Amino acid sequence: MIIKTSWDFELAIFLKALEKREIERYKALGKPYDKSKPTPEGIKEIRQFCIFDRIKKEEEAHDRWCETMREQQKTKRFILRLMFIISILIYLTIYYVAAR
Repeated sequence: MIIKTSWDFELAIFLKALEKREIERYKALGKPYDKSKPTPEGIKEIRQFCIFDRIKKEEEAHDRWCETMREQQKTKRFILRLMFIISILIYLTIYYVAAR
């Protein structure tokens, strides 16, 4: 079973739309449609799609990294608060024992 990701669907939609635009461009040029030779405008669209996809992946990786850092900060804050409470309890215990 092949599992398709959102990127696969996005790519399929882009390629279908690009093919329709390419057919229109070839009609305007008066040439028969050749799937293996995109027009210069089609090449530009493909490049833009690839650049956009790479930027999108970099942003997603950065978002995952930020989320990991946030989780680590939460853990560190929890540990520091716990250590602070334990140190206060130790101090109060020592103070109570010393006052007797």
